[in-house]
Amino acid sequence: MKRIAQILSILFHPLLIPVYALLQMNLMPFFYPGAETLRHVLIFGSMFVLVVPPIIWYVILHKLKIVESWKATTRKERIWPYLFTILSYLLVSIICYLLEVDYGFTQLWYGATIALIIVFLVNFFWKISAHATGMGSWAGMLFFLSIFNGFSLLFQIIVVLLSGGLIGWSRLKLEAHTPLQVFFGYLLGLICVGFLPFLIFL
Repeated sequence: MKRIAQILSILFHPLLIPVYALLQMNLMPFFYPGAETLRHVLIFGSMFVLVVPPIIWYVILHKLKIVESWKATTRKERIWPYLFTILSYLLVSIICYLLEVDYGFTQLWYGATIALIIVFLVNFFWKISAHATGMGSWAGMLFFLSIFNGFSLLFQIIVVLLSGGLIGWSRLKLEAHTPLQVFFGYLLGLICVGFLPFLIFL
């Protein structure tokens, strides 16, 4: 069972969760219908900015011995990876704002960026689960898009919620986090991406 937990933690690494969420969004019929090229540029461009620069920085940090492994198990190791990832999220948010991207896409990245900033700040005194925050953000994304665009995504929401439960179990099985760290991580992502955009940005 521990091996399964390790595989799940790798497949749903916090850097990869946005990739899955964006690929899923690319299939949604309400997102720039009839403008396939624009949709692909937004989706895959965001994917590149959110994933590639943080991975490059991660490799550099590993070479410099600032981060011992891809797991970044200690709070100290997580500081710089979090910071560089925040910069990538901020860049996507700013680009979407300047391009006036519609269909709730821009607001999503505002919420995701806020969630990541909170995780970064909390990390200085407590170890919150970034895996759980990512899964909560993914579920929040589907909830927000469903309400914002008036399109039912119930099945997708249920699947992601169940997947989030599996990822939470894997983090506990590996003893990487306590139940509270997983719970608050998930709740943070869900609130920041699923609900906060309604209260602040609309």
